[in-house]
Amino acid sequence: MIADGRTRTLYADNRKAKTNNGNADVQAKWDGDRLVVETTLGRDVTVKETYALIADATRLVVTTEIDMGGRGSAPAASRGGGRGVRRVYDRAAGPIANEAPR
Repeated sequence: MIADGRTRTLYADNRKAKTNNGNADVQAKWDGDRLVVETTLGRDVTVKETYALIADATRLVVTTEIDMGGRGSAPAASRGGGRGVRRVYDRAAGPIANEAPR
């Protein structure tokens, strides 16, 4: 669920789907054990997010790259800036609301 209460549904079979507001196309697929989500905004802007669980599934790493399609910006990796923006989330201690006990 997104912070304002909206949900985002992803189909991991690489099919194109529209966002809820219809302003973007979204495609998701598995690349090994990583989920790769590409969102296309208009003709030129693509946001690629890669989700990976590491450290025995106790940490989620989300890498985001933005390609402006020749509008003054190149993907972060091609600029020598590494892999874009990388966010790391640690699993919360204890049970999460609505989660079955382990």
